[in-house]
Amino acid sequence: MRQALVNGLGVALALKSKYSALGLSTHFCMMGGIMRPGTKAPFSKTLEAGTTYAFVGAGDDAPGDLDITVTDAYGSLVAHDSDDDASPFVAFTPTRTGTYTVRMSLASGPATYGAIISLQNRDGWDIPVENLGSVIGKLVVRGGSLNRQSPMNFAENNDWSVLASVVTGRSSERVDDIPLRGNHVVLGVADDNVTDLDLSMVVQGQTYRDFQRDDFPLLQGNWYGQGAFRIYNRSPKASLTAVAILQRG
Repeated sequence: MRQALVNGLGVALALKSKYSALGLSTHFCMMGGIMRPGTKAPFSKTLEAGTTYAFVGAGDDAPGDLDITVTDAYGSLVAHDSDDDASPFVAFTPTRTGTYTVRMSLASGPATYGAIISLQNRDGWDIPVENLGSVIGKLVVRGGSLNRQSPMNFAENNDWSVLASVVTGRSSERVDDIPLRGNHVVLGVADDNVTDLDLSMVVQGQTYRDFQRDDFPLLQGNWYGQGAFRIYNRSPKASLTAVAILQRG
């Protein structure tokens, strides 16, 4: 996972240096998960008419063909990159505001970790894209520490097991419909603007919380069913946050 996220970051930084107007997209701007041949990992978001969006994909260092497609609310294909490579890139400027679905798929090659980063040229966050590097580093360090205590992997029953979002100061971001099957650990991290980060999870009507005053919230449980998490930025500045869904065993 680390290498896929780092590879995606490298492409995003190259785009940012070439097109200075690009910023991190609103709502979730980075996702990571395991990619298997023939499977598609989707996410949906509202895209504004007249705003240019860039979707950057990357895998780890295993050879493979990653593709990205964008479809509108009616399922019509509006943009895609189906080149035979491991670094798909799609730029798209919608003519209508609406909900669009972005999918990354592994067309061929061995199973790999994949990452996708979303940028936009208008009303995007001016938080440096480089802050993704800080967040990735914290995920690796803190996830590695947990793994040494008890072996675990990124959850494979989810489309995405890492989700990053810019959260405004003293606000929160929510993700629904997370499939959970087994012994999970959910951890949150943020860039250096945050000193107090909190996390809550709702599974089958039961709420779990870590509201301690620190920047490393952690939830653990043997959960089955659909879950929803919310990450809270208690600091005054907008900050880049990320949640990783891990599974023991």
